Amino acid sequence: IIAIMNHMDKTSSSALDQVLSKKVKDAVPAHKLSEYIGVYMNDLYGQVNVTLSETGINLMFHELPLQTFHLQNDDFMAYHPLMGTVPFHFSFRAENGVIGVHLSLSPRTEAVFFRRNG
Repeated sequence: IIAIMNHMDKTSSSALDQVLSKKVKDAVPAHKLSEYIGVYMNDLYGQVNVTLSETGINLMFHELPLQTFHLQNDDFMAYHPLMGTVPFHFSFRAENGVIGVHLSLSPRTEAVFFRRNG
């Protein structure tokens, strides 16, 4: 069990380092963080909650909290040891504001669109 835990820690650390290496230095989000906050739905994958904290936005997928990092513009990266890295991008329309978020749940599939509720 200890060997498995050590391997997970090393793998997690490596994946997190990869996330941080993709961050654009001094980049700021394209919109106020409060504009991203909300509940997003997908008929197949369910619900994603985006909330605001002192450190930025938080992403919750199926009760699994993901650590998030802003990369550039509307592009973010989430991370959890069980899921690995999850790139995500918010979609906007001038007349509606945020309309949804695209999550890349697997490196082998296209990003999945979650529409904003409300």
